[in-house]
Amino acid sequence: LANNHMGDEGIRFLSKSIAQSFSMKYLNVSGCQITNQGATHLSEAIKESTSLQALVASDNAIEDEGAFALAGAIGVSTTITRVDLSNNRIESGGIRCLNKSVELHAKRIVLNLEGNLDADSAVAAGDDLMAMVSGHPR
Repeated sequence: LANNHMGDEGIRFLSKSIAQSFSMKYLNVSGCQITNQGATHLSEAIKESTSLQALVASDNAIEDEGAFALAGAIGVSTTITRVDLSNNRIESGGIRCLNKSVELHAKRIVLNLEGNLDADSAVAAGDDLMAMVSGHPR
């Protein structure tokens, strides 16, 4: 599904299928012109999914607001283990929120936040987390 420019409206429809799927383990919606609204739709699907293990939503236009929604979903998901949000527009507040969600819920999740706004500074300022950022353990 990557690079098909479905946008937030397409993600809204897709999210309904994700939430109802018992077999979807991997979803790649990179380069699909997703904004905060689409990230919110994805977060609802993640919360309801009983099978999704990996979400790749790189190269979109997700900002802190969308990161906050996804962080909440990561915290309650029982299946998600990998989230790639690289090359979006997430700033330090959203990055910290994502990392904190992983830490607070004692989850082992690989987070790729490379290429976001000020990602390195936000991670360096954070606590000792169980997440992996930019492919390096922190």
